[in-house]
Amino acid sequence: MNAMGKYRITYLFALLIMAGLFIETNGKEALFVLILLIVLPIFTGAMAWLGGKDIQLLLQSPVSCSLKQEMDISFQIINKKRFFIGKIELPVTFENALFGQKEEKHLMICPGSRFVEEYFLPVDTHRCGKIKIRQTEICYYDVLGLFRFRKNCSQERVMFVYPEKIPLHILLSQRPGSMETGDVFDEKIRGQDTSETFDLRDYQRGDSLRAVHWKLSCKMDELLIREFSRPAIYNTIILFEFLSKSDQKERTDSIINMTASLVSAVMNGLLKLNMGHQVGYMVREEYMESTVDSQDTLIQAINNMMSIQKESDGPDLIQTFMKLGLYHQYTKVIYITGGFDDKAVADLSNLVNLSVIVPWEGEKDYFDSSAGYDILSLAAKEMKENEVYLYI
Repeated sequence: MNAMGKYRITYLFALLIMAGLFIETNGKEALFVLILLIVLPIFTGAMAWLGGKDIQLLLQSPVSCSLKQEMDISFQIINKKRFFIGKIELPVTFENALFGQKEEKHLMICPGSRFVEEYFLPVDTHRCGKIKIRQTEICYYDVLGLFRFRKNCSQERVMFVYPEKIPLHILLSQRPGSMETGDVFDEKIRGQDTSETFDLRDYQRGDSLRAVHWKLSCKMDELLIREFSRPAIYNTIILFEFLSKSDQKERTDSIINMTASLVSAVMNGLLKLNMGHQVGYMVREEYMESTVDSQDTLIQAINNMMSIQKESDGPDLIQTFMKLGLYHQYTKVIYITGGFDDKAVADLSNLVNLSVIVPWEGEKDYFDSSAGYDILSLAAKEMKENEVYLYI
């Protein structure tokens, strides 16, 4: 039985006692109290109903935060008429896309007499991912707790809980090959590589003086700005999945969080080496790829990863990658996963230069190349306490 049901039973019990007392004594005092007990709920219920009609609610949430960072969402309640209301109940739903987890919380508020009041509700940030925060209605009660009224007030916010940052450094045993020998620059897209000029244009206010082509500017007697080139994307791809469909072991939240951290760190590490790359992953039963060649596309790729729902069935990423024949496009594949199928990975290693990165909850890292491809098992403790160096 909920709290309102208990209040009603208690109030009815008090009403019956007072009615029996009046019948027994026929006293004016008992009659007065009996009438008061009858009229009072009508009055408090009417006040709550009138006051709740004009209540406005504004839900606010941060755009993003880091894993395990303390974070709150806030509710601003605007009470225009300031009628006397008892409690206000706000049911809020939190849905984590990455973990497929849905949680409902109820915030109970006892509003005061101020025009605007703000209340806070903590968010669970122990799992990374894209979180949808939904608030669909307001429930408000009279001061006696006997009546509840509902008001539709649908609001939705989205926030990202990003994985922990790992101090990771990538060391290349050999530079992954490109489609041609040497550095290849994109002929269609400008970039930030100052060693190669993409185009020249007239100086505009706000341009950096470092970008001025001084020799040509002196000859032309006007300031000319160099627009730099962007290296073409090397045929390197990061494949990631939080759980291989062929691996039936249950993965902990910690392993999934660490997998997301490693994917983010490796993408960022390759970008620091000025190496554009592709990122491949499964969304339901469809294989998807995205390009990472700048900070903007890196953030977009991380957001895409945070929005993927972890699934326990469906096609395997490695098997799909080989079935589509995509291995022909790449000479270096970095596979990051919480658990993998040995046979599928061994088959892929015969076709490309493959490195497998697997997080685990042990205390020490270990490296294994006995299967014909590199397996780097990174311990959670080492990642948190020390800088990580990856040789790929």
